[in-house]
Amino acid sequence: MRRTKLGHAKLVGAQLSGVNLLGADLRDADLRGASFDEFTTFPHELDPIAAGAIYLGIGGDLRGVDLRPYAQRLHKLDDTNLQDANLEGLDMKGLSLKRADLRGATAKGARWGIDDGANCATLEDTIMPDGERFTGLACGKDFPARYKGH
Repeated sequence: MRRTKLGHAKLVGAQLSGVNLLGADLRDADLRGASFDEFTTFPHELDPIAAGAIYLGIGGDLRGVDLRPYAQRLHKLDDTNLQDANLEGLDMKGLSLKRADLRGATAKGARWGIDDGANCATLEDTIMPDGERFTGLACGKDFPARYKGH
């Protein structure tokens, strides 16, 4: 997107994961709710978080964020702060949440994986919504019932 003029562009809710915007003119672009990951590149003068974009990648800060609009964009949230985030009804199958902090998060109705062990969420030293730490696959008989859909 070199020399692309996107000033005043409305990129509200856009999926920008992996997009190279390094040479784009994003002055006054509306990035509220747009999502990006560690593979997205922005012009050096732009702070995407300050512009309203949401970082959906490793080591992010998603405290208090309603993640339901981003359900299809969630893949690897290792080392991410998800305190008080809304995960209600999300399909967590295949999601990596190693060392994530889920304290106070709402996960009512979340689907953590198939009971046969396929496509489980991966948890490693993850702080669960009740403050307890859990390591293992989030599905099947070894996943504590208190975390399933609550």
